Amino acid sequence: MKKGKCGVYCEKCPYFKKPCTGCVIETCLVDKCIRGTSYTGITHPRSFCRLRPYCPIGGRDRPPPMLIQPLGRKQITRVRFSKFIPEIDITDQRSWVWKDGFQVSAVFVPLWQPLANENILSKASNKGLHDYLGFDGKILLSTVMPDELIDKLGTEDYFRLIENLRPDATMIPDNYTYTDVPLYQSWSQTIRLVSLANDFLKLDVPLIGLVKGANLR
Repeated sequence: MKKGKCGVYCEKCPYFKKPCTGCVIETCLVDKCIRGTSYTGITHPRSFCRLRPYCPIGGRDRPPPMLIQPLGRKQITRVRFSKFIPEIDITDQRSWVWKDGFQVSAVFVPLWQPLANENILSKASNKGLHDYLGFDGKILLSTVMPDELIDKLGTEDYFRLIENLRPDATMIPDNYTYTDVPLYQSWSQTIRLVSLANDFLKLDVPLIGLVKGANLR
């Protein structure tokens, strides 16, 4: 039986109906807190910690909070896109309308499509999206994808894909939160999203930020 980084056996976890993904994607806030990394307003100060109901170590002593470095800043190159950018299906050439004579200045390509098709991913990675599609306009890479694919990708994976596919611009990574899961998981995913967005500042590709959806809950 697997024991999580938080000290709880995953299959007997009292907090989640199924084992959480914190150990898999290394964003467990309890584990981070134990190791000395805490976040003001979320897990620090301890009296304010929103994760106390999920904490397996209770009031035991732990390292003092680590100072979290501020988000990076840099001047990002701008790419001008038209107000309407059609989505294409990289797996279906019927959506490649420029081959039929339609004038299209830009398209956006969902990253999840080549990820779900190894043959196309290999060809597009070898040639780059422009050459693979035979398209000389601008290409925006969309990182919105199913949850199960999001969990498999880390910073190095995204960087390798972007370097190989060579889009003109890319969105920062997507992530997910839900109202029917413990707050612990939502905070973990949000921290991961901010961390990945900060990593993306190292890229030379123009970036497009994502605004997380929300409701009154």
